[in-house]
Formats: sequence, structure tokens, C-alpha cells
Amino acid sequence: CFMSNQIIKFHKCLQKVKPTPKLPKKEYLESGKFPVISQESSLISGYYNDSDMLFKVDKPVIVFGDHTQVIKYIDFSFIRGADGTKILLPIDEINTKYFYYFLMLHMPKSKGYARHFKLLKDIDINIPSLKVQEKYVAKLDKYFDNIEKAELLASKKIMQLHSLKKSILSKELKNINL
Repeated sequence: CFMSNQIIKFHKCLQKVKPTPKLPKKEYLESGKFPVISQESSLISGYYNDSDMLFKVDKPVIVFGDHTQVIKYIDFSFIRGADGTKILLPIDEINTKYFYYFLMLHMPKSKGYARHFKLLKDIDINIPSLKVQEKYVAKLDKYFDNIEKAELLASKKIMQLHSLKKSILSKELKNINL
């Protein structure tokens, strides 16, 4: 029986997931009906059109890259990418995004291009009540949203600086040729 505010092992936090076929990377399309989620760093690695390969998401899941340790919070149906793509579905007492943030913080040290899923079994996870998990998620979502906005603003400012540099350079070079 699960009680909130307890520490449990990683493997006890997961529900069984019916595996779907893995799509080899060479078969990814540039566009299509369904996104392909793999262990690569980009959220969507490609597309595919075969609905028989679709992993239907009823409750958000985490996709874990066994080789790359990339973790993704996925709340839409998708095609499972090639080798090393693990689908993690937390038990009902765990908010998927809370679990995602917890894994981001406690990811084991990389062993290079190796299998890392086995290292997760050593993680102990603190599971507060769902209400407390939801508060943490709301707070972290707000922080990450603000960080994303700051990154976008910084990126725009850097582009403006590059443009200003080009403009000054162009003006000065024109003056030299006079």
C-alpha cells in the first residue's frame, strides 16, 4: 500500500508499459502524421505514418534515452524511436512531471555510450502527496517558463549585437575606401 511522504525505489514508481515497435532511424521521415520520439536531444526526431506503431498517451510519460540519458516529458501520442528509447509511466500516486523533474535533478553520472537505465534502479525517490507534488510542479514550471523567456530575450539581444557590429564594420570600411 502506498503512503505519501515516503521514499521508494525507482522501479516501484513505475507501471508496466506495453511495448510498441521501435522505428529504425533510417525510416524516420521529415514530415508525417505522427512524431517520432527517440533518445536524441531534440524533442521530436522525425515523423512516421503507420498508426499501428503509435504509442497512445493517456497519462503523460517520460521518455528516457538509455545511452544518452536524455529525458523528455511527453504528453502526446508518438512513435517510439530506435534502440535505447525507454518509456516510463509513473504509478498513479506520482505526478509524471514531478517524476520528470526529480529525475532531472538525480540523474546518475554518465558512463559514456553505455546503458544507463540500470543505474536508475539505485535512485530513492521522495514521494510527497499528490497535492504537494502539484505545487512543486507549478512552481518549477513557472521558473522554467521565466528561464525560457530570458533565454529568448538574450538570444534576441545577441542577434541585435551582431547586427550592430556588422553595421559599424560596414560603415567604417566604407570610410576607409573614401
